[in-house]
Amino acid sequence: MLSVYVAGASSERAERAKPVMQALANAGFRITHDWTEACDMHGANNEHGTLSAEELAACAYADLSGVRTADVFVLLAPEKPSTGAWAELGIALMSGCRIFIAGPCEQCIFTWLPQCRKFDTDEELVRVLAEEA
Repeated sequence: MLSVYVAGASSERAERAKPVMQALANAGFRITHDWTEACDMHGANNEHGTLSAEELAACAYADLSGVRTADVFVLLAPEKPSTGAWAELGIALMSGCRIFIAGPCEQCIFTWLPQCRKFDTDEELVRVLAEEA
């Protein structure tokens, strides 16, 4: 069973990240870390201010671990302003996992590297990844 980390904007988690994680889990992938759960509890980017510095660091470490232990990294290129997903892309590039990107990603030079496979839609990415697994 291949493992996957799905990165995206916290503000787009309900409409993009959660459905893609569910589709990949249904296709037999193991999700290394579901970061959307912390966002649901505490708000995107801790907007409710309920997390301490230590708790925020713990969330960041969990995200790092999720990326580093994944066989496949999926970036749902944010359509809204976001920084975390792009940082996670850098970690994925350094860890050597397979990289699949859906959505508008031309603003980031690193998406042009040959190890990044780009797709127009989330659905197309999920279909191709499931077929190749």
